[in-house]
Amino acid sequence: MSREDQKRRDTFKMAYFTEIGAISRPIDISEFHDLAICAGIDIDHEAIQEAWPLDKEEIEMDEAYHLFTRLPNIELRVKYQLENHKKITGTEELPFDSLISYAQVSHRFYEKLDLRVFIQIFRIH
Repeated sequence: MSREDQKRRDTFKMAYFTEIGAISRPIDISEFHDLAICAGIDIDHEAIQEAWPLDKEEIEMDEAYHLFTRLPNIELRVKYQLENHKKITGTEELPFDSLISYAQVSHRFYEKLDLRVFIQIFRIH
């Protein structure tokens, strides 16, 4: 397991314990939404509904983590990449070209508008 994956799993487990309480307690879709946000993914309820298993009203922690890893997670990966960039370069300057290239390679953008919105997030006026 990579360092990034381990960090993500640890964050998820801490969020599960904080939001849900007992790790052994199953959760429903609404609780999962809160959990995903607590674990660092800003996502809308609709995206979770699309990924949620159709045959289950509740899921266990391991299945919740598996679902969590499949959610769009641009925010978490970009944050991690920016932290690495700051450590390596010692600068706070945003590497726009690298971010855009990373987004194009790592994430599927179904419409050009999606990529433009992503780029707008990092524009400084």
